[in-house]
Amino acid sequence: MRHAIHVFFSAIMWGVFAYYWYVVLEREIEPSTIRAMLYLLAAIVVGLATTMLWIRHNVRLAHKFAGRRRAPRPMPDPDITLDTIGRAVSHPGLEAMRQASIIDIAASDTSKAYIIPNTQNPVPPEVQS
Repeated sequence: MRHAIHVFFSAIMWGVFAYYWYVVLEREIEPSTIRAMLYLLAAIVVGLATTMLWIRHNVRLAHKFAGRRRAPRPMPDPDITLDTIGRAVSHPGLEAMRQASIIDIAASDTSKAYIIPNTQNPVPPEVQS
């Protein structure tokens, strides 16, 4: 039943669509309407041509630089001599910090230190039972 209702309303809507085209085509087209249609046509042609030229340009660049942009650029190691609020930073080295599972941070008003604690006994004695 639902499908029949959809078909019925679709047929009515197509009939209304056809009727309004009949109404539009029976009217006389004024020169200002033709001029507006020509402006729209020109805008469509210019937009399409610009898009096609842009696509052609990008395809040419893709062929010219094929393979160069496949891998991301390697990121340089960050400069961590100062933190974001201007304190001097000391650390054992970026590679050591990347390998460490625990890093302690000691901060004062003028400096900040990253410290890798002894990981042989990572649980403090007061916590062990």
